[in-house]
This record gives sequence, structure tokens and C-alpha cells, in this order.
Amino acid sequence: MELLRSADRALESSNPGLANEQLERAATALLNQPGIEAGRDGVRSIGPGQAINEARAALARNDIPAARRSIREALAGIRQADGVTGTEARPDPQAQGGSAGTR
Repeated sequence: MELLRSADRALESSNPGLANEQLERAATALLNQPGIEAGRDGVRSIGPGQAINEARAALARNDIPAARRSIREALAGIRQADGVTGTEARPDPQAQGGSAGTR
């Protein structure tokens, strides 16, 4: 979830390149989470994975408000998956380049 929050902060700071990088990392981390199934495209076809894909597509269109909405949807989907699966659907801090101490 921290990667998604970081992507949202990057958009808030007018840094779409960093936001896209964080979204890529979040999509990869999501694939490695227990209890969250991957779809045919390697990312969940509904829920957080789809929301991340939509955020990246919105960034490609330079539609920052839509990207931020999709990031919020992904965060909500991950929180819901946490409650449904009983696992913490959070990226491994090592997958974040060791930035576990960031806010």
C-alpha cells in the first residue's frame, strides 16, 4: 500500500514519472501477495490490479485526476482484500528498494 500512497504523493507533487514507476512496483508487489489472485494478464482482472492498470492508463493520457481516483480505488481494494483474506496485502519493503522508513 505504501507504493500506492507514494504514487499519489508523486502526482500531488507534479511528478508523473515517479508515480508511474511506483505504480509499476505496486502491480508487481500485488502479484506476490498471498490471497490476491492474478488474472490472465498477470494482474487481477478486477479490484486492485485493474485499478492500478487504470491509473497507469490515465497517466498515459495525462489525466491526473483519473489516475488519483484509480489509486484510491486500488487502496480500497487492497484494504478490502486484507479483511477478506485475513492477510496483509502490503508490498514487501525489500521490493520498495529498502525504503521501509518512508512515510
